[in-house]
Amino acid sequence: MSDRQSAPKQSASFWLEAPVQPKRTAEIASTETARALIRPGFLVHARMLTMREDSKRNFFALDQIGRKRSVILDRLVQESACKDEAILRIVRSDAVLALAEFTYAIHVLGLTGPDDSLVLLDLHNVRAAALAKRGDAHALDAPFTDFELLHFEEIWRASPGSLEQAMLARFLGHAMPKESVEPLMTACEAAGFVSRKAVHHARTVFSTGVIESVLAECLPEIGLRAEGH
Repeated sequence: MSDRQSAPKQSASFWLEAPVQPKRTAEIASTETARALIRPGFLVHARMLTMREDSKRNFFALDQIGRKRSVILDRLVQESACKDEAILRIVRSDAVLALAEFTYAIHVLGLTGPDDSLVLLDLHNVRAAALAKRGDAHALDAPFTDFELLHFEEIWRASPGSLEQAMLARFLGHAMPKESVEPLMTACEAAGFVSRKAVHHARTVFSTGVIESVLAECLPEIGLRAEGH
């Protein structure tokens, strides 16, 4: 991923952009000789069918986050455990909104099981396909290598919801340069929004639930509803 001087213009939520029809279907090999074919968004769609209606409305409301950013950021500032202005400056940033979209998607889709890393990867693949269709594939890093995917799955299985910080930077690559993730995590840890620990000798990050609670409260309050929901 090439370095960028500033974050891209706020657009629709990273995690809610509709799946596109890829030119080639992804082929996933099972342990047997049989093979299953799925398209980007398939696992996400299946998971969303089981979501409660109020959670589903809130999930789609994330698409409008940029228009009501001040409501959410003000609440996050109130909830911050650290009141140092340098920390609060980051808490008020669009980078925190990008992290909020990501952690809320994990929360509302109920990605708590050892195999749910596949759904998270599916979310990422949906976005990658959409960016490629628009000619913006440079906004994301190169595809994950087999080693990265195995390491990601290993960490998730050991501690569902935890991601190596370098992998989190890849998932947030649409919104910020990877160099920005370290100061973001430092500020969010001071604010009490995330915690960091070692899993399989890797530095991992997991949400404490504060951001998700703020969004769950704010989204109904600002009255956002996606079309048809």
